[in-house]
Amino acid sequence: MQSTAIIKTTGVLLTRPLEAADRFAKELRTSFEDPIEICIAPLLRIAATQNSYDLTDVSAVVFTSENGVRFAPNGEGLLAFCVGDRTAAAAKTKGYKARSAGGAVQDLLQMLFDELPDLRTEDPITGDVLHIRGQDTVGDVSHQLRSAGIPARDAVVYQQVAQAFQDEHAVWLKAHTHVIAPVFSPKSASALLKALEMLPESALGRIDLVAMSAAVGDVLEKSGYQPEIVAQPTGAAMLKGVTDRLRACSA
Repeated sequence: MQSTAIIKTTGVLLTRPLEAADRFAKELRTSFEDPIEICIAPLLRIAATQNSYDLTDVSAVVFTSENGVRFAPNGEGLLAFCVGDRTAAAAKTKGYKARSAGGAVQDLLQMLFDELPDLRTEDPITGDVLHIRGQDTVGDVSHQLRSAGIPARDAVVYQQVAQAFQDEHAVWLKAHTHVIAPVFSPKSASALLKALEMLPESALGRIDLVAMSAAVGDVLEKSGYQPEIVAQPTGAAMLKGVTDRLRACSA
């Protein structure tokens, strides 16, 4: 059992966009035995772009995030290749025939290469593969598909706008001498580093970073941090990484 002092001085900082941060906080409180001090401080705001597109002459879509699904039109049974289970579930609720790669972008690309016919075969696909994505993306999916002879293009439907910590977030950080912060993407890592640089040195104690992938870890390591990189780039692995750190605090 954690001591009262540990409970008050150790906290979890969630900097994801608000909806995702709220969901992770609920999952964390469910999976961890003791009360947890959590600060939800979104450093990225999701905003729609004004780019126009439609699904005419599209044979399948690719989703590498839930936000891509959020800003996509209704699927009406169109095939959707999704990076993970949660993204696939969101796509299904929006009318897509969703397939999940269950992992990272490289897993998604492998699934696409395995299941989409090449144009050089006798059974070419009949339309483009459309990657519905944000302004910042990992893996350059469309380019890799085109390099393999598969017609593909992008629809950039949202952007992530960086934000600074609010005053109340700085107060919370100063009150907690040990902070655990999960970081889910390279963009999130850059936003966190920028926000931390703007804080006075006295406002920040020890901070342990849990990174979702090697790409996220690379961004953090370049600024001198030594993040823990979870075994798989999934929400479940991130949840385990944070709860393991919390349990280590009470050992």
